[in-house]
Amino acid sequence: MEKLTKHDGLHSLQLRENLWYVGSQDHDIKIFDIIMVTDFGTSYNSYIYKTSEGYVLFETVKVLFYDEYIKKIKEVVGNDLSQIKYILVNHTEPDHSGSVENLAKLIPNIKIIGSKNTIKYLKEVTNIDDLNTVEAVEGKDLKIGNSTFQFLNVPMLHWPDSIYTYIKEEKILVTCDSFGSHYAFDDILMSKLPQNKWDDYFKAFQYYYTAIFSPFKKHVLFAIDKIKRLDYNLICCGHGPVLDEKIDFVVNKYKEWSTEEKITKKIVVIPYCTAYGYTAMMAAEIEKGIKSVDKSIRIYPYPIDVANYAAKKPEILTNIAIASAVVIGSCTINNDALPLAHDILSSLSACNQKCKIGAAFGSYGWSGEGVPNLTARLAQIGFATMKGLAINFKPSQVQLKQCHKYGEKIGNAIINDLLESDDVFKPISHKACLMQELD
Repeated sequence: MEKLTKHDGLHSLQLRENLWYVGSQDHDIKIFDIIMVTDFGTSYNSYIYKTSEGYVLFETVKVLFYDEYIKKIKEVVGNDLSQIKYILVNHTEPDHSGSVENLAKLIPNIKIIGSKNTIKYLKEVTNIDDLNTVEAVEGKDLKIGNSTFQFLNVPMLHWPDSIYTYIKEEKILVTCDSFGSHYAFDDILMSKLPQNKWDDYFKAFQYYYTAIFSPFKKHVLFAIDKIKRLDYNLICCGHGPVLDEKIDFVVNKYKEWSTEEKITKKIVVIPYCTAYGYTAMMAAEIEKGIKSVDKSIRIYPYPIDVANYAAKKPEILTNIAIASAVVIGSCTINNDALPLAHDILSSLSACNQKCKIGAAFGSYGWSGEGVPNLTARLAQIGFATMKGLAINFKPSQVQLKQCHKYGEKIGNAIINDLLESDDVFKPISHKACLMQELD
């Protein structure tokens, strides 16, 4: 491979004798997919590969960059775009497939390669019913001219359609979103990343994994196990620097972060919001009830408010990840639980809660929707959910005993790995749920 001089990001870049980068750098984007902050921008990586039978385009770019994209493609193939015979789509998300519609109209005979789900989704993304498609099948190599393309099914990385493509003769692995980062970098290649930019890159890389792939850890490990048998020396990812260096580092980080700590059977996390101390009284008694079952159960109570929540949130989520039970508390204000309680639950992936016990408690004044709303949310995201415990205003001594008993039930469920059938929350209509919780 020739030594590359500094690149401005506005032109195509030759990576190998038969491989060019034609993607786009987006330095201006501040938010990605609604919830991800992109402090370092991002890129929409696309590649064009030359075979003896014509060119294969890997992924496309966000449609906003289409004009720039076509210019880069023409730098490689010239004005005759009919030389591009295939678009290989490893993943259908519109930041990668956004220009497929325009290209399919511009190059009428072009064939679209993708998984069965990719083909299905692309017809909806492009609104073109008669796309000329070729299904990518694992175990069935596709020969295009002098090049062999092998496909690996890697569903839920991070959509059901995802595949990796391995170009056998070139030892190139194309992974789309996997192993990428939201990090705009005009010099394209990891080998060109200056040392003084490494901390910024790593921050973006880790955040990208956490936000996109951490809900799918088992799928990540499944994919890493698949690629172990391949001999590759370049990873063409969908965002961020192309991995011509530090490949093992990046893959091993994904493996490390995806190797889950075993859920500890005896950890309970109790985050709660309290206005006048009534919900805090309940929390203290629930904690005592849990401890009365087994003193070795570790309990992490977190009284939270707007002043301390930002600092406490990372610790709360870290402990929830290894806990066997989450018992969340909130008083009711304006017909709902407090936003901080909702934020904790909305920060948890619905993919990772299947073996955990969830319960909600809290004080209310005259309406009482807080506890049933939290209970319903726990059930929605997959917790084995107990019926909630709601108490009107300040708990009496009798009601505090109820809180203690509630804690005992939680403790027994943890020890026995089983919720008693009478304690299990069964999702029903909101109104009926409310009445059930307040009875």
